[in-house]
Amino acid sequence: MKIEKLYAEFQEKKQVAEIIGKEKLFESRGCIHWSKMSGKMHGKRAIGRPMTSRCVNNQKLDGCICQKCYATRINVIYPSMGAALQRNRDLNVNDILEDPPSFTTTDLTWRSNWNGDYEDEHDVLIDFAICDVLNYAICTAWTKQGNIVERVIDERPSNYTLMQSSYMINQQDDMWDFADQIFTIYTADYAAENDIDINCIGACRLCKRCYGDLSHRPKVINELLKGDEIKYFKLMGIE
Repeated sequence: MKIEKLYAEFQEKKQVAEIIGKEKLFESRGCIHWSKMSGKMHGKRAIGRPMTSRCVNNQKLDGCICQKCYATRINVIYPSMGAALQRNRDLNVNDILEDPPSFTTTDLTWRSNWNGDYEDEHDVLIDFAICDVLNYAICTAWTKQGNIVERVIDERPSNYTLMQSSYMINQQDDMWDFADQIFTIYTADYAAENDIDINCIGACRLCKRCYGDLSHRPKVINELLKGDEIKYFKLMGIE
């Protein structure tokens, strides 16, 4: 992506609240805890889950993006969030069928696993059930647990899309054949020195490269490490 266009998207992110305005995102939230997103995800519908034991173990790996996990910090700042996220993990399919969510016609997309990850197939099947009742909306699920998703991938609804999340900073994983996209985080220095095509820096509601119809979504999504944006632009000649 041209650096000037990327910088414009970065600047636009600062005004996303005014651009989007005060929208009504839900007709009904149903039995699900939907998190109120801020920052670049302002105005996105998203559900999270508690961190798994794998999340904790990954934080011990040198160079793993899990060492920079913003969810860890958020969970400390908002300790009461843990119970709400646990409610999502404790859901069963009948809960969703009996008390389903419904969206307004604004931005018919949603994200799964903004916090935490899949613990087992049950978590994946809950997302599938949400997709079934929200059959007019498209889910993007972020995960590092491809082995879990693969066990039930044949049951995937057509409106469930999968974002593979790379484990290491500055290193894209080998892409699973059942993933729709792959997401990797880079430092400013590495991205500038290695001509990495950074294409994730703006507001998610405006960018849409990770959400909605797959026909306009690139296979590879590259984002800068949080806080490295200004340094990157300086390295690329934009002050």
